[in-house]
Amino acid sequence: MERAPEVFSYQARMRTRALWDTLVFLLHGFVFILIGLQLPLIIKDLGHYPFSQILGDGLLISVVTIVVRIIWVFAGAYWQNFFQKKKKTTDGLPVNDEQDSTWKNVLVVAWTGTRGVISLAAALALPLLLEDGTAFPKRHSIIFLAFVVIFVTLVVQGLSLPLLIRWLRIKPQDNTIAEEKELRLYFATTTLHFIEQELPVSLDNNLQQELKRKYEQLIHDLAKEIRRHKKAKHNKQKVQATPPDNLLNAKLEISKFQRALLLKLHKEGEFSDTVIRKVEQEMDIEELKLNLQVPKEE
Repeated sequence: MERAPEVFSYQARMRTRALWDTLVFLLHGFVFILIGLQLPLIIKDLGHYPFSQILGDGLLISVVTIVVRIIWVFAGAYWQNFFQKKKKTTDGLPVNDEQDSTWKNVLVVAWTGTRGVISLAAALALPLLLEDGTAFPKRHSIIFLAFVVIFVTLVVQGLSLPLLIRWLRIKPQDNTIAEEKELRLYFATTTLHFIEQELPVSLDNNLQQELKRKYEQLIHDLAKEIRRHKKAKHNKQKVQATPPDNLLNAKLEISKFQRALLLKLHKEGEFSDTVIRKVEQEMDIEELKLNLQVPKEE
């Protein structure tokens, strides 16, 4: 789905999002039903291997998995934060110090490293027999260890996550809001330059000034919000009459430009996938509204 914004139309994306969300939910449910059905048979086929010993091995592997993830997430978070802050400073983009990763937030992310479908699939992918026809050694033990790791990380870590958040006294915050404002500010400034210099649709001066005023006001509002670190306060715009054909064509060209710009930013990895997807969904809806205004040929 990495090339979905480039390959699919906005209508296809709007339909497939709901379809894929439903399919993923059903597949996850099927996998965990499979876990429950396979576990009694796996325990029965462990043979003479002491159950307490293999259970202890599974708990030990789970602890090692959790510790390794915590170390990896802490290292990756601060390393990525260092380079992102340096790149934003070089590019002249605003740097929000409040978004820097704190150890509490990073610890919560590290603690949510649950294992599930991928771990189980890797274990069940082991062949039943070797090339010489003999049974794969310790296959049932490996699958049982995968079950233990899934149970510990999914159930124990999952149920203890609210307790960890309360113990760390983490205040709820949504960093995607500030990041979304930065993305929209970059979008607006680049779009304004496109209207002034590269718009392929010829407009009279009044229509062009109307478009420019819209994005100039947007740039002013976003810059003000980022400086003050306040939540956006948007006023509902009055519904206007159907715009002239030239203005509608200009908006369609702007939509194409913004979509190409969003695709470029997605490939460069400047902004998180969550923010990119959210802006893309809003652009799909806006493009749908614009296309509904296009006169149909009889």
